[in-house]
Amino acid sequence: MNKATAARAIDMLSHRVASMLDDLPEGSLFTIHDFRAMVMTLAEPCPDADPVLEVRAKRLMLAIFRALNEKARLNYEQLLQVVDREIPFHGVTLFQEQRDSATLSVVYRNGPVVDLLDRFEFGAGMGFSSWVAGHEEQVLLTNIHPNPEHSKSYVRSFISIALPHGDKVIGVLNLSHTVRDAFDDNDLLLLATVARPLASILVRMRSQRSLTGALSPDDLTGLLSERGIVRRVREEFHHARRRSTSLTVALLEVLELDAIRESVGVAEADRALAEVGRVIRRHLLDQQAAGRRHVNEFVLVLPGSSLASAREILEQCAHCIARIPVDRGPSLRAAGGTAELRKEDESALALIERAADAARLARAHALVVSV
Repeated sequence: MNKATAARAIDMLSHRVASMLDDLPEGSLFTIHDFRAMVMTLAEPCPDADPVLEVRAKRLMLAIFRALNEKARLNYEQLLQVVDREIPFHGVTLFQEQRDSATLSVVYRNGPVVDLLDRFEFGAGMGFSSWVAGHEEQVLLTNIHPNPEHSKSYVRSFISIALPHGDKVIGVLNLSHTVRDAFDDNDLLLLATVARPLASILVRMRSQRSLTGALSPDDLTGLLSERGIVRRVREEFHHARRRSTSLTVALLEVLELDAIRESVGVAEADRALAEVGRVIRRHLLDQQAAGRRHVNEFVLVLPGSSLASAREILEQCAHCIARIPVDRGPSLRAAGGTAELRKEDESALALIERAADAARLARAHALVVSV
C-alpha cells in the first residue's frame, strides 16, 4: 500500500474529528466531556491504514486535545508547540483568511515570516502560501539551495499545507528548518492528515477571540452582559442536548426601579441594581451563571438543576432583593419565571423566552412561576 492510499485510510477519522469540533457551540470552552468523546474516537482502529502514520496522527491529535482540555483559551503559540513536538521545526508562520476578504495574512509567526516567492501575487495575496491556499495543496521542499542575496537563505527545508474548513481553505501553515532533509514525506502526510482538525481549531480560536468583548461583565452588576449570557445559555443548551442532561433557565425581573429613579434619583437606583448583582452571584453554584438582559431583567442559566431547585434559587434571590435598603425610596420587589429544557425546544432563545413569559405571569404578585 502506498503512502497516499494509507493517508486515505485514516482520512475519515480526520473528517470525523473535525466535525466533532465544529459541532461544539460557537465560542464554548473545550470540556472534559468533549475531551473524553474525542479520545474515544481516536481509540477506534483505522483498517488498512499505514500503522506508523496512524500512530503519529492519533498521537498528535491526542496531544492537541490535551492542550485544549488544559488551557481555557488556547492560543497559536500553545497549539504550534504541540506540532513542534511531533515535527520539530525552526521557523513557523501561520496565515489565516480574514473575515471580510479572501486575502491571507500572517496571524502568528515564530522567527521571520516563513514564505517563498513573497514578491509574487497568487490571487489570495502575496507569496507562495497564497498559491497553496488557492490550489488546496501540500508542498514539501527538502533541499533549498542557499542564496546569500535572498532574504530567505536560512530556509533549507520547507513544508506548506493548506488548512481546509468545510468547502474552503481558511489558512496555510508553513514550517521551515535550517537543515536540509529535516522534513520528509511522512511529515507532509501527517500534517495533511490533521489539516482539517487544525482548521476547525483555528476557527474556534478566532470565534473565542471575537467573543471576548461579548463575554465581558456588565459594568454595573458584575454579571455577564446581555450578549454574554445569551452565548452562555446557547452553549449549555447544546451541551445538554448532546449529553441528554437537564437544563433550567430562569429570568428574574426586578420591580420598582423606575419609582426609585423618580423619587430619589438614578444614583440610588444604580446602587440598588449593583446590590442585586451581588445577591444573584451569592446564590449561584460554580457551574451556573447569570447576566443582565435588559435594565431590570436578569437571566440565570442553571445546568443540571431541576425546576424545583431553580424555583428555590429565584425565591431566595427575590427574598434578599426585597431586603436591599433604598435611601428614602420605595422597596424593591422581584418576580421570576423558570423554564426547563424540553425535547421540542428548538433554540436557546426559545428557552429564555419561555422563562420570560413565566416571569411576566408572576409580575403582578411578585411570585415565581415555572413553565
